Amino acid sequence: MMKKWSLMLAALLVFTAGCSGYKESTSDIVDEIVDTAADAIAVGDYQTAIDELSDAADLDATDPDVVALQVDAYSARAGATTEALAAALDTGDGTPAVTVANVMTQVNYSDADEFAVRSLDTSKALDLAVSAAAGGDVTTLDTETKVKASTLAATSTAQSVTKALDGESPTNLSDAEIATKVSANYAAIAGDLNKAANIAVTLRADLLSSLVANPAAALAVKAAVSTDIVDIDAYLAQYGLDDGNVSEAELIALLQSLN
Repeated sequence: MMKKWSLMLAALLVFTAGCSGYKESTSDIVDEIVDTAADAIAVGDYQTAIDELSDAADLDATDPDVVALQVDAYSARAGATTEALAAALDTGDGTPAVTVANVMTQVNYSDADEFAVRSLDTSKALDLAVSAAAGGDVTTLDTETKVKASTLAATSTAQSVTKALDGESPTNLSDAEIATKVSANYAAIAGDLNKAANIAVTLRADLLSSLVANPAAALAVKAAVSTDIVDIDAYLAQYGLDDGNVSEAELIALLQSLN
């Protein structure tokens, strides 16, 4: 009996040691891939980074370094970084401005194929960024990730709105044309729009803090005829968007206010 127990114990120790060695080996491989991907991102080779990180995720999809770099790679390829958004919204006076022109430039609808890639990459990056949120609560994310998530959510929201208008600017459409386009496209974009809008509204303070040095609860909303500085919370409440959900009627009313 003692001999059998000794053999079983020895086998268990060998098995445990083997498993431990395997984990260390996998970790080393992931670390090497992460380094390669980080170098690729640094030189703008986002496709290589994405391919490398896909291999790393196959080994350990929950590794925080892998997830963080996937967010960075997809964000960069989509042009949905905080730096890109800040540049698109820059008015030259330090105040970010939401205008029809610069939002359309940010999402780049002019090239349909590129827009499709950017939209998909933005969605992937957003899902990855919020994947670590405890219980799905994005406010539990660390500060850096909240800034990235809010940027991605704002960009994704703009992409959905652009799809709702078939790439047209609301300033070039009548109220009736806006209503017709949104009604025709709302069902197709509602899921992505509301997912992103909810995150963008929840993390709006983090987004503002990333865009201006001394953020306040104000944002310049510059449409065709308006250059008013408005309280962002009041602006969202005015159009019923403060709950992070955008109904068809609310989207139509918001877009009609910009034409």
